[in-house]
Amino acid sequence: MPTHESNSESDRKSFFQVLAGSCGTAQDRKNQYQFTAWCFAWAVLFTAANWLLKSDYSVSTSVTLLVTIVPTIVGCGAVLAYRKFIRMADELMQKIQLEGLAAGFGIGVVFALSYQIFERAGAPHLEIDDLALVLIGGWMLGQMVATWRYR
Repeated sequence: MPTHESNSESDRKSFFQVLAGSCGTAQDRKNQYQFTAWCFAWAVLFTAANWLLKSDYSVSTSVTLLVTIVPTIVGCGAVLAYRKFIRMADELMQKIQLEGLAAGFGIGVVFALSYQIFERAGAPHLEIDDLALVLIGGWMLGQMVATWRYR
């Protein structure tokens, strides 16, 4: 009977396999997919609203109101889906998410305050959605690091 080492090359998973497989229970994965779907819809609607409102198309006030409100409502849906995901997740998943949020918040605050100084020194002005990307990137990075740590 051949001995099989637990650390052999065939047993090792790549970083991305670990991330994909560490989504907790089947219910965690379902809730995470729902959250992702809400975020995707929000991103598409946000992008479309920005494009439409920046374009030269003239639209009525009611259409403008609709174009601004719908992405906001879908964004709130994404927040509620994330809340559901966190509340129903196991303790390890909650810890990973908390570490991700802490990293995203910390990175976002440091970036926002530091970039203000860079702007005063001559760097180009950034829009608020640029800060949002930094926050989301920091959140993702924090989740990846925590997932790697607890694998």
